[in-house]
Parts: sequence; structure tokens; C-alpha cells
Amino acid sequence: VFCMPTFKHINIKDLLLDLNNPRTVSQKVEIESIKAMISISPDRFFAVMNSILSEGYLPTENLLVVHDPKNKKKYIVREGNRRTAILKIICGLYKVDNFEVPSDVVSKINSLNKIWVKANGVVPCAIYENKEIGILNRTISLTHAKGEKSGRENWNSIAKSRYNRAITGAQ
Repeated sequence: VFCMPTFKHINIKDLLLDLNNPRTVSQKVEIESIKAMISISPDRFFAVMNSILSEGYLPTENLLVVHDPKNKKKYIVREGNRRTAILKIICGLYKVDNFEVPSDVVSKINSLNKIWVKANGVVPCAIYENKEIGILNRTISLTHAKGEKSGRENWNSIAKSRYNRAITGAQ
């Protein structure tokens, strides 16, 4: 039986990082999980952070979540932990001083207004029920573990130029 997740915008305060995130070793608390994500790939972490700071959170980037068995009002992020961690820092759930954030990024965070923080503090999520864990795990596997050749292919410079020309109407 194939089940579809439900879709809902959820406040980042109600999202819990997966402390058993496959990118890192298991952690006991979120702050250590964030530090681990940063230490594994700081360039990538801060590139994603800069992208979110520049463009806001993209509405096409659903987080994949399940209800926390300890508190049904909270959700455990199974896919999108890095983005969630970044938003928790940007929106002030964790102090930026707790992490080794580049000074130019700290300046961008400090310059945000309350409207931006409020708008980006609620994110689109696909909610899977606990009985749908198998489907969720398969979805995550298809995203991360299927290999580069069957994953999303990066556009080359010609494809990027064609796309930009098409959306701007340039000749």
C-alpha cells in the first residue's frame, strides 16, 4: 500500500534535528549535532546558509519529517537537517556565537529584519506517519544513496545560459 505524506508549513521551533543523522555520528543534543554538521563540511554548510540568507527559504524544499514519538506536537527531521540547523541559527533559536560562523555571514544574520525571520521561520514539510517509515526511508535512499549518475544532474554553463535567457526574454 502506497501512502502519501501530508504537507504542512511547520514552525522551526517544532522541528527536532535527527540526532542519528547519517552525515554525522550520533549526538546527544542538537547543538552538538549542528557542530558536527559544520565540522564535516563547513564550506557546504555556510554556502547553504548564504543561499538562504540571500534568497530566503525556497518553497520547493520540503523537509521530510515524522512525528516525535515523545511529543506529537514536534517533528523529527529525517531529510533536511542541515537546512533546519541553519534556520535555527539564523532565526535565533541557537546563538550564532555557539558556532564558528564566518564574520561576513554573522553580519548578514545580524542585518535581518523581523519580517524576514518570521517569514522564513515556518517551512514546508512532508509529514510521514510512523507506519510509513519504510516509504520515507526509501525516499531518502533515492535522494542520497542512489549514486550520482541517477541523481539530479548539474546544469552546464550552456544550459544555465539558455534558462536565464528564457526567463529574462533576452535574445
